[in-house]
Amino acid sequence: MGEGLYAEFLVEMLSVMDDPAEAQVHYTSYNYRESNSIIVIYNITLPVNIVHNLNERLIHLQRAKELILDDFSGHQTPIVFQVTGSYSLISNDNIRQIWTGSFYTNHLNNPSQIQAFQRFDENTFVDSSNVLLDNAEAILRRNGDDSEWSFEELYSIIFNFQVKLAKNDLLVERRNIRPNQRIQRNFGLL
Repeated sequence: MGEGLYAEFLVEMLSVMDDPAEAQVHYTSYNYRESNSIIVIYNITLPVNIVHNLNERLIHLQRAKELILDDFSGHQTPIVFQVTGSYSLISNDNIRQIWTGSFYTNHLNNPSQIQAFQRFDENTFVDSSNVLLDNAEAILRRNGDDSEWSFEELYSIIFNFQVKLAKNDLLVERRNIRPNQRIQRNFGLL
């Protein structure tokens, strides 16, 4: 589901997170085709220690839902999100590399994709994401079946939320978003 959004944003989780054990929100914006609109992107990163702890995972998923509702509810355009991850791969030649998801709506065989873009539904987000995260590592393993690279270890799960807003939206001022500057600003999820 593209909804006319266009953005590509690479998250370098290991280098930008102050504490890789803490959930973080990274956000940026891009000019939209319409001169008075921007695409605001929130990447919510849940480190593996939170993903593997059911109680912590549910708390963080609920907080992510609340953040998205607090910042984006009441807008006319849909909120869409994709789920991907940051993890290590190992090649047939025993070479290791870290792969971090890239987010773009015109998805073409993104091996780190756990869930394609879909509309955010506040009524199902926590429960459906919780089930999805139970199966995330198995999905990542299957995504590499046709490659010389195999999944080795999960580092984090990344929820990429995107919404189109007017450049004069109150959220733009409140979060000090600078349209089209690709500046990454971070804050803790909890």
